[in-house]
Amino acid sequence: LLYSLIAGFLCSETFLFQVPAAMVTLIVMQYYRKRRMSSTQGDAQPQQSFISVAVDYLLAAGQILPRLLFMMMAVGLYLGGRAYFDTLNIPEGLIRPAENPFYNFRGQHRIRNYMYILAIHVAKSWGVDPIGFSHEYGYECVPALKDWNDPRLLLPYGVGALLLMSWVAVFVFPRTLLGPVAIHWAWLLTLFPVSGFVKVGTFISDRIVVASTVSVSWWIGAGLWIWLTRVKHRLPAIPLQFILIGWFMTVSYMKVHHRSLQWMDSISLLESSLATCPRFAKAQMEMSKIYSGLYPDKFNLRLARKHLETARDIDPDMCDLHQQFAYVAIQEGNYLEYEEELTQAVLCPFTLGGAFPMWQQYWQAALNSASTQEKMTELLQRKEKYTRIIQEAVEAAQRNEANEQKKESPIVGWK
Repeated sequence: LLYSLIAGFLCSETFLFQVPAAMVTLIVMQYYRKRRMSSTQGDAQPQQSFISVAVDYLLAAGQILPRLLFMMMAVGLYLGGRAYFDTLNIPEGLIRPAENPFYNFRGQHRIRNYMYILAIHVAKSWGVDPIGFSHEYGYECVPALKDWNDPRLLLPYGVGALLLMSWVAVFVFPRTLLGPVAIHWAWLLTLFPVSGFVKVGTFISDRIVVASTVSVSWWIGAGLWIWLTRVKHRLPAIPLQFILIGWFMTVSYMKVHHRSLQWMDSISLLESSLATCPRFAKAQMEMSKIYSGLYPDKFNLRLARKHLETARDIDPDMCDLHQQFAYVAIQEGNYLEYEEELTQAVLCPFTLGGAFPMWQQYWQAALNSASTQEKMTELLQRKEKYTRIIQEAVEAAQRNEANEQKKESPIVGWK
């Protein structure tokens, strides 16, 4: 247990939200183990009320209390360590609309849109994809819900109604359903990072859905077991069961196989993303990289610039574009555009690391290659102009940093 917790915390930040689900699952397993032992001893099990069943679950939790306390202590130590090293919060500057377009929403607008995002993840956990597959869902991939009359809100309303109905069923059949429904809700809580309550860079992510499919797999397995063992005599043709199961397995295999092949190649992966989200600015930029030299056999500067222009039309504030524009411009021999775009790439925090060394190397090479004094003077004037732009931006950033001494919270303000 110790090694599994350590590995989980080190491998994935979202593992934190899986620990409570694992605790609930352990309690339910302990309850069923105790109930099975009682049945083998011949103890009668009359119809129980919801309260009596809940008490039995609490008693089951008491039997494995040391294990549960150890897991809670591990979560506490993890959060305490993150708080001590000040890594619980993501700085505002590292979250951007290009990857999470809803992160800066507030008030009812935030509630409405994150209701939809959360419902999308719940639907994905059941194998239903209401928006299509993309390796990322960024700016303009999912248009924001402007008001409460948006028909897309039918999805979160429907998901919410089904979840409430599950608890109605629990109160009617507590002994049968309390444990399974508690497990399902516990694993659904692993979607908390995309609920909108905390500040995260993740928007819509299939990897976040994986943990919540644990309970879905349990329901599907239970349904198949009941169908194959209890109701097969009601069917006119027993082979129909195996035909349907075989069809389900084949469809699932083909889907996984197709997606795996797309993930193995950047071009097919980006093409599938643009088919789902044609206004995904970041994917348009990545396609430009493919045509600007990343794949020599696909080299086409005209297409590379076309994808870049499309990305800029979609998201003109996406500063990553400057470095790619500079890369295309230098290959086209457009040095003036290259200097302008490269300077803007230096000012972008996401491309600064690669752009600044390139900026220094370019001006060193340009000045060394000046053939006349007139050419040298012109280059020095342009370099001084761009150096001043960078210095002014650095000074402005330092002033802003000095004014923002307040420590940010990982919890999002809803006002």
